[in-house]
Amino acid sequence: MIREKLSIIFAIAASSVLLTTGLIIYHAKTKRRRKRSTVFEIQPTARVLTIIGDRVYVTRTSKVFPKWLYGLGNKANDAVLIPLQVKAEDLAAVLLSLKKCENFDGAVITKPFKEVSLKLCDELTASASAIGAVNCIRCLGGVLVGANFDGLGFCDGLGMNVQNKRCLILGAGGAARAITYTLSTRQAQVTIFNRSYARALELKHIGAAHVIESLISFCDLSQHFDILINATSLGHSADDPLPIPDITMLKPPLLVADVIMDPPETRLLTQAKLRGCNIHHGRHMLDAQSQLIATFLATEPIYWVEDPISSVRQ
Repeated sequence: MIREKLSIIFAIAASSVLLTTGLIIYHAKTKRRRKRSTVFEIQPTARVLTIIGDRVYVTRTSKVFPKWLYGLGNKANDAVLIPLQVKAEDLAAVLLSLKKCENFDGAVITKPFKEVSLKLCDELTASASAIGAVNCIRCLGGVLVGANFDGLGFCDGLGMNVQNKRCLILGAGGAARAITYTLSTRQAQVTIFNRSYARALELKHIGAAHVIESLISFCDLSQHFDILINATSLGHSADDPLPIPDITMLKPPLLVADVIMDPPETRLLTQAKLRGCNIHHGRHMLDAQSQLIATFLATEPIYWVEDPISSVRQ
């Protein structure tokens, strides 16, 4: 009897230890997943910047922006950037309210608002007007000035001369438009594929040489293109379908690039790497335009790479 009681007590104790250990491990993992922000002091005179998107939690910008700002030295304003999760129906109200705040200096614009945000700007830089989308908005005395650095970021991030390179871009949204525009100004040959053919045709006026209705007929993309660029949102989630119909289309020496930054390596890039293709991660596009974005949002216009005087008032 005593032995049986001891066995029961031991079993309960062992179960408690296992349960406690499990909870500790669970909370440790949860704590690692939920990293906390590390802002220790914000001056009451600080300028306010935001990054606006729907699914804004997948962006890296809010994590790395303080380093960008620091890199500008004394010419940068004292500013902080916070992420704002906004639904499409509320975007106009949010931007119009922010522009009334006297210490609001601007916003980084991410998916899916790069095109619609352009219509809410008062002025545009010349390139943003040509692209038809913005990824940054600067607020100057209540005037919203839109700019777009995505194309510069992508092309500079590639680290190669794209002249005469045959580029296939998947998608026709804001990022695709910006990359198309910049590639074409650097004499690349740009082809667009998008699920909506009519929407893809819109990119012809900003530099796309060709628009194709289907990818099915391409057995080997490397026979027709040097660079494949995924500028769609497919790849953020693990269960997203691939942006191409068949992975066997990917063969060396094709370079496969993605604009998605989270996850750091999309399934498309992983599959392309397994098939022997060189790959290019999405983080390079953001890293290459970091100084341009920070300069536009946190310094005086004399430091900008593009004069807002040449912009188009909406």
